[in-house]
Amino acid sequence: MIKKSLTAAHSKATKADNRPSAVAMGITAGIIFALIVIGIVLLDAANLWRDVSGMLQNIGVYYQHGGVAPEDRPLGETSTRS
Repeated sequence: MIKKSLTAAHSKATKADNRPSAVAMGITAGIIFALIVIGIVLLDAANLWRDVSGMLQNIGVYYQHGGVAPEDRPLGETSTRS
């Protein structure tokens, strides 16, 4: 019998590797990745807070003026509400 293919299996699905060392390495890599992401977010928390607060304030001002940005209102007009 002559082998026609060098592949061990014709399946496109991956098989689970349940060896304890492989599982431990996967868990360790996941924890390290999560710590790096959390660290980046925590280091940038002050900037995120400033930007989100400013954004919410701008949204409030926009809706307070009837959906028209204050700089787009005609001169002398203080409010679009009647």
